[in-house]
Amino acid sequence: MKKKILIGFCLMTFGHIKAQQVPTINSPTNAGQTSNEFWSRAGNNGNGNNIFGTKFNSPIYTVSGNGFGAGNTYRMKVNSIFSPGAQYPINGFNGFSGINTTGYILMGNNTTTGGQSIYQNKGAFSLLHLNGNDGLFVQEFGFRPWMKTGITFTDNQDLSYFGIRKVEPNSFDVTETTISWSDNVGSGFGPR
Repeated sequence: MKKKILIGFCLMTFGHIKAQQVPTINSPTNAGQTSNEFWSRAGNNGNGNNIFGTKFNSPIYTVSGNGFGAGNTYRMKVNSIFSPGAQYPINGFNGFSGINTTGYILMGNNTTTGGQSIYQNKGAFSLLHLNGNDGLFVQEFGFRPWMKTGITFTDNQDLSYFGIRKVEPNSFDVTETTISWSDNVGSGFGPR
């Protein structure tokens, strides 16, 4: 009887320790385990709010599967804040081309673009980016800097976009709804 209780206690203690890991990063913006700044499954109420994520400039990843953190288990990424020099390029356009994907959301499979993992080295192309499962890479060709407030779909080595486009770059309140796709031989607008 004593052995069963001891074994049960050991299993419960190990399971509790394994399940309750908390951040140990120590920096001026994240003081680690004793800080009210880290995200916890119970919430972080130190500043009068309950946020999901981190308060240091880091993307938020959602993973699933058996290999926690393994490249093929990434399912969603919410981008962190980018400055022009730090913005990842999309189809050759970067932060100095007017691209700023701060807060954009990428969902779907972790395939590659330009030989790099879309989750670990890139991120969403527009405000919401849905990435499919077919093909060997994520299509970047056809992407333009005005593809911001909309949905990008990438799958089967093609790209399509549905969203808002400013008619003139410096115009106010002059927009159009755009449907765009990119295929193997170029870009097009509308159905084919």
